[in-house]
Amino acid sequence: MVQNINGRKMMDYLTIIIIFGLAILWELATINKNVKKMNEQNAELINLYNDRSKRNQ
Repeated sequence: MVQNINGRKMMDYLTIIIIFGLAILWELATINKNVKKMNEQNAELINLYNDRSKRNQ
């Protein structure tokens, strides 16, 4: 394993970095999923608006 003069300190830092990295990836994936959902909802609203506009002409 990775060790330096201070024993397990280097391993602890690596573990913390990996955990933070995974947390950031999880957040990005969640944000991406929410953005996709919002885009679908916006497309649906635009279609409804366009349909109503056509009917009112």
